[in-house]
Amino acid sequence: MERNTMYKYAILFIVFMFILSMFYNFTRTPHTTETNQNLTTGTASTYCKIIGFNPEVVIYPWNNRTAEIAKQLKDEGLVDYINIKGTNGILILQSSKDIKTVRMRFIDTQATVLSQALCSVNELITFKLSNGSESKQAPGNIKIYLDPYSEPGDEVNIDITAVISDKGIESMQAEPFTKTESGIINATFKCSQEYKITALIDWEKRALNIMNVSRVINASQDKIKYQQNDALVFSRELNENEIKEIKDYLSSTLNDTKTEVYSKGMITNMRDKQAISSMLEKYNVSVQFQPSVLIIETDASNSDLASEFIKENGQIARIEQKCTVNPERFGITDNGKKVLIPSSIPSINGYVDLRNVPKNESGEIKVSFELIGSVADSLSLPE
Repeated sequence: MERNTMYKYAILFIVFMFILSMFYNFTRTPHTTETNQNLTTGTASTYCKIIGFNPEVVIYPWNNRTAEIAKQLKDEGLVDYINIKGTNGILILQSSKDIKTVRMRFIDTQATVLSQALCSVNELITFKLSNGSESKQAPGNIKIYLDPYSEPGDEVNIDITAVISDKGIESMQAEPFTKTESGIINATFKCSQEYKITALIDWEKRALNIMNVSRVINASQDKIKYQQNDALVFSRELNENEIKEIKDYLSSTLNDTKTEVYSKGMITNMRDKQAISSMLEKYNVSVQFQPSVLIIETDASNSDLASEFIKENGQIARIEQKCTVNPERFGITDNGKKVLIPSSIPSINGYVDLRNVPKNESGEIKVSFELIGSVADSLSLPE
């Protein structure tokens, strides 16, 4: 699971400009009476459950637009005080119950919105110590800055770095990282006339010459990818004696010493499907001849040539169109969780299955979310 760089850098910037000593830190009172506590650094990855947020919101960057929104919130009585620290705006709320309302007012500003959350780790976790050993500890509650669109009860993946003594955790800091979930978004689509065609080439026609393919379909070789599959799969596993008999037959009768025979199948340069089927018939074994995968990137003017070539040598598995997908502000994960997609998240560029490209340029599409709590940190199209 990928740790999110942009999210970390945004928060680190706020850390240094605002409250350097507090961000991502939760420090327990040290045992000052002992001079030698055998302190060791340890790291662990786990998740915590949000308990609640402080009634304070940090807005970055602070500009005319975010300042105007903050003033409106103050006029409405949702914000008591507005403080400015460098390029950050700090909003002090009357109550933490209004924090999501305040957060949503900045939804279209591309601003980073953070609030300090109390997040609970309710289990023993194993820390890997710098001396190579391990230590089981109970971190308890951790303070961490998160987007306050997330709510109490949401789970957040965290990396913890702790200073551990013989008595337990002396101090620690936590950093969130993303969790991958799939789901659905509504989006607008802007699609070009570029296509990617994935084909399954018949086993007996798999000896393709990419230079010839390029010439036939009028496409450059760098737009063609081919993975030849010389494997075939048996309907049942062969025993050692059967494998030896087949190898001997191939060598003595067909002068074939290159075919590899295994209990579950063969890898061969042979092209004659009937000869292989007949050879295995005496063992009561049928064969699944595996197709090879051909991928062609083409534009609309040459797509007919590519399709015709594929139909002569196999079948089309999928056609995709190159699109820019502009997400709306919310999505739904497969388990039904509503997800905020901040306006700072860029459009997705990639190939979309032609069956999923809407005719009216607006519709739903399956995506992969990288989530921190209930907030998307990035989106991608599934492979």
